[in-house]
Amino acid sequence: MMLFYKNRSLVNNMLLNANELHYNTFMRVAFVGKGGSGKSTATTLFFLYLVKHKSPVLCIDADLNIHIPNLLGIEFPKERALSDPKNTRAIRKYLKGTSKHIRSIDHFYKTTPPSKGVAFVMLDEKNPIIQQYCVAYRPSAYLAIVGTYEEEEIGRSCYHTNLAIFENLLSFARLNENEWIISDMVAGIDAFSNTLHAQFDLLVLVVEPTKESVDVFTQYYRLAQHADVSNRLVVVGNKIEDEHDEAFLKTNIPDDIFIGGIPKYRSIKIQRQQGLPLTEKILNDIDITIFSTIEKKARALRQDPNDRLKRLYDLHRAYIQQDYVKLASGDLSHQIDPTFHF
Repeated sequence: MMLFYKNRSLVNNMLLNANELHYNTFMRVAFVGKGGSGKSTATTLFFLYLVKHKSPVLCIDADLNIHIPNLLGIEFPKERALSDPKNTRAIRKYLKGTSKHIRSIDHFYKTTPPSKGVAFVMLDEKNPIIQQYCVAYRPSAYLAIVGTYEEEEIGRSCYHTNLAIFENLLSFARLNENEWIISDMVAGIDAFSNTLHAQFDLLVLVVEPTKESVDVFTQYYRLAQHADVSNRLVVVGNKIEDEHDEAFLKTNIPDDIFIGGIPKYRSIKIQRQQGLPLTEKILNDIDITIFSTIEKKARALRQDPNDRLKRLYDLHRAYIQQDYVKLASGDLSHQIDPTFHF
């Protein structure tokens, strides 16, 4: 069984810094990468890792190709998809609450920030978002899906429009210490077309030992540097079969962000060939060091939610300057509430 693991001293230093944090917050992790790189499987395995360790978690499948429910053996009603137009309006109506800074749900955009009077997404079985739009995998472990194209959307809309409600849920999430939001993200570099790149504490870029996958890494890393989130980016190799694969990734990915790899496990392949779901038992057959590392990195890099809110304000100010937004809704700068704090 092969697994390579790097920068242990860096992880230990980050853990020491994490122990100095005094504010209550939670962790957000997004798995990104080229389509087919295995980010859905990596997300699922990390979800199972958190479930096994009794960590409350909400997993959101935000990819256009929805795989997580199938990987977990969950029957997910498509009627609960977040991007269903009826659901999107209902969710925004709930999130708006009594806020005077959001005039109506027609003025609720993907960058609209929380303000006094809004309602929140909370990891509680009684929370309306959890009750109506999620499916419980275990107590305190939930799954949601953004949704995919339906027949009536062909030729009429872009999938990025569907992601707006996902952005809203992240912006209006208020969770407790040791709770998690993790996501299987859209493929490639699409997260930079919206606020998603700035919504997570840790971005885990899953890379196969192929030139195409490394090319996506190169693009993603360049954009992450430009967007000032490269310090939150780590790379995990996947589907590694031999030393040549390992050497290829080590040659093409900087040491300071490469944290290790996941071998191409035969046990996982057989499970999927037989149509069997992945469960916590699969963790007994694989090396979980890489998932422990991801957990430690996320804890070390977790942000004060009010610091994240400041970045959301900047993104909101930029977004509402676009002509089509101003023509539709006028000046939305009043949606920023300087008196609001998490």
